[in-house]
Amino acid sequence: MAWVFLAIGSHFFWGLTNIFEKIIVDKKVKNPLVYITYAFFFSWLGVFLLPLTDWVIYDILTIFWIAVASLGFFLGSIFYIKALKLEEVSRINILWNLIPIFSFFGAWVFIGEKLFLHELVAFGFLMLGGFIASLHAQKSSRLRLSRAFFIMVIACAFFAVYDIVLRYLTLQGHNFLSLSIWGSCFLTLYAVIMFFSKNFRKEFLSEKILFEKKFFFFILFLALISKIGTILNTWAISLGPIALVNAMEGFQALFVFIIAILFTWFLPKWIKEEVDRKNLSLKLTSFILLVAGILILFLG
Repeated sequence: MAWVFLAIGSHFFWGLTNIFEKIIVDKKVKNPLVYITYAFFFSWLGVFLLPLTDWVIYDILTIFWIAVASLGFFLGSIFYIKALKLEEVSRINILWNLIPIFSFFGAWVFIGEKLFLHELVAFGFLMLGGFIASLHAQKSSRLRLSRAFFIMVIACAFFAVYDIVLRYLTLQGHNFLSLSIWGSCFLTLYAVIMFFSKNFRKEFLSEKILFEKKFFFFILFLALISKIGTILNTWAISLGPIALVNAMEGFQALFVFIIAILFTWFLPKWIKEEVDRKNLSLKLTSFILLVAGILILFLG
């Protein structure tokens, strides 16, 4: 069960990253695509893991699958950051619970991974909690689906590709740290490829804050804690079923919800969430369902 604590740890670091990224895309940069590409330039930090493992030269097929997994992570991050621009960070984090929908069926089809009955019940609770979190209560008492919902569906599908391929590779006996290092290199490569677009270069140069020294070191810090989260998640995937590893997303939603509410109360200039009675009830209901799903996993 070590994968449980590794997964929770990864979501703690990712939750911190999400909070800071919400502030960045709302207050600091105009184009979220420019920011996320800039952040991926720092993925090369993964090479500092080399002292902890052996540098492995993989065969062409394995390198291809690492490239596919990394592309899934890269594209998923692009859709995520676009959704984050449109929606509250707490709701975005609850919507991450859509990932197991894709990872469960993908793992079942491609690598033959199965879940027990109680795990399927927990899976249902988690998915229902994610859907309720995407609803906004309006003054007219009507419910409105989040504008970011379908964008996050696409993001979650791409992240599931990343998880499924990594699980497949670790089942083949490949070391998760070596896979992380190779994946880091591909993420940096994809960021470089973005600059082949003339329009993207123009947008990048227009974001003056990217060239400020303080912002540079801040992004470096975010890249570091995000990379720690990715490493812990990759480690967890190498040890446990993908859908259940992803189910630990509920903890990230909890971390972010608490931090976002504290910002709303004490620092509303940076982050402001809907904390009226109706919307708070929807969020709390989704959390109860998430906690129920997680308890079923443990007690099963």
